Amino acid sequence: MRAEIAGIDKHLKYGTNCGFDSDIAAPLSHELWASLRYSMLKSLDSKGKDYPEIAEFDTKNIGYFISKKRCVELKEKADKLFSSVYLG
Repeated sequence: MRAEIAGIDKHLKYGTNCGFDSDIAAPLSHELWASLRYSMLKSLDSKGKDYPEIAEFDTKNIGYFISKKRCVELKEKADKLFSSVYLG
């Protein structure tokens, strides 16, 4: 969420000790979301019948809540980040 608001994302560096032939830099926000996404409450029905929608589930108003007292911009950014989860 911080990366979305600030527009700046920290990166983790992975190298040969992690199985990569050359070093790569992965966004920290993606790594954190990847570890959190399986524990999010989600709808029971996928967004579609075919790939990739069959692995996507809605979480809006199920897995996270934003207070109505928060600014509209914060709610829009949270919806962009958390309203759907990909479990593929």
